[in-house]
Order: sequence, then structure tokens, then C-alpha cells
Amino acid sequence: MADVKATLSETLRVAISRALANVHTALPGKVEKYDHEKQMASVKPLIKKLYLDKKTASLPVIVNAPVIFPRTANFSFTHPIEEGDLVLILFCERSMEKYLAEGGEQEPGDRRKFDLSDAIIIPGLYPFSEPSKATNNEDVLIKFHEAELRIKPDGNFYMKGDLIVEGDVIADDVSLKEHVHSGVATGGGVSGPPVVV
Repeated sequence: MADVKATLSETLRVAISRALANVHTALPGKVEKYDHEKQMASVKPLIKKLYLDKKTASLPVIVNAPVIFPRTANFSFTHPIEEGDLVLILFCERSMEKYLAEGGEQEPGDRRKFDLSDAIIIPGLYPFSEPSKATNNEDVLIKFHEAELRIKPDGNFYMKGDLIVEGDVIADDVSLKEHVHSGVATGGGVSGPPVVV
């Protein structure tokens, strides 16, 4: 009887392991190609598949996966994505095909779940071997190539790079347009210290 129970237990364990082998949740990946107009990427998963016999195999490149940026009906924030950038790949519970094509509430279309073809991409999952761009844990820092925008806890802004103004810049009811010169925006009657740009 004990042998039967052991055999049944092992059979169930193997069956569950085989079923879970095709359930994907999240993996790191590398961008192979990016379409900024559609916000769609082809990405290569960076962790191999492990089989029950301990052999491994690379996962295929995932194509046409949507890339997530902060966005609402009246707001969006985007940044460049280039070949080789590292990302987090998430795999949706159901088929995304109809939703991505038409939006709105949709039927799943088929029975697949957590499939490689239903990936979405979030930029920014880098290994600890590639340090953060942050120089401290107090400031908000936006960095693009050599340009920087830093917001300090005291409310001051610090910018590195040239400031090009399109339209009026208003602070305390005083226009700063005529006070911007040589890469430095000065106070010009505005309360607070000069803002270096």
C-alpha cells in the first residue's frame, strides 16, 4: 500500500511539474527591437527554461509585446528605448490579442493562460552588477545622456544642460523669459535662489 501511495504521489508531482512548465509569470529580458509609435517591442528572455531532466534551453524572442509607460487619458510619460536595454517581461493570465487590437472588455479567444505570446514589457530591470544612476536617496533625478534634472527635498530644482524656453515661464506672477541667458535662469525679481541650468 505504501508503494502505491508513493507511486501515486510521484505521478502527481511529475504531472503538476509538467503543467507548470508552460506557465510563465515574469522574467528579465533584453530589447531586440522597439517601435516607439506603437510602443511595442521584441524582447529576448534572459533566463533559460529548465526541464525535468535538468537540461536547459533558451526561450524564443517574444515579438510585438506592448511596453508600459505611465499614461492616462490626458497624461503620458515616455523615454527612449534602445536595442540592448533591459526590461521586466510579465505574462498575462489570458490572451491579449483582442484587447490590444480593439481595447475594451473582450472574450479571451482561446484557453491559453500565462503564455509567452501574451507578454507585456516594463523597462528598467537591471542586475545589481549595473549600479543605479542615483547619487543619493534624497533627490528625484531625471538623467538623459549628459542632461540632468534634480529636485531636492527643499523644493529647489537643479538642471544641467541648456534651457530652451518655448512660451512664457511664470513664477510669482513675474515672467522669467527675459531673464534666461547663457544657460542660467536668474531670479529677476522672483523669490528664491537662482536656478542653474
